[in-house]
Amino acid sequence: MQKKIQNLYLELSNAVADLPDPPMCSEPVYRDWFFPEGFIPQKGVSSASYLAQQKAMQLSAVRICLSCPIKALCAEYAIVAQEQFGIWGATTPENRKAIYGQPNRRVS
Repeated sequence: MQKKIQNLYLELSNAVADLPDPPMCSEPVYRDWFFPEGFIPQKGVSSASYLAQQKAMQLSAVRICLSCPIKALCAEYAIVAQEQFGIWGATTPENRKAIYGQPNRRVS
């Protein structure tokens, strides 16, 4: 399995490099959107507000992914590698956990 993960990661890296412009997920300004688990709220923000901000960033990242030409490959990598964090190919950690146990599943 490790070899498959490495091959998918290499394929994904090459696909990113072949894009005419860097994908938004690679831009530091959008890091919190694509990895909202690491988002640190401002002091005094309530838990409910924090969770709402996290969800809004996650949804924004998913919307961006939907128009990405390599989203299927990105999602496939994240599913096979069982990435526990971040938005990958328009999938959330919850989406990926739901399909980890389904062998040979291709994402489109």
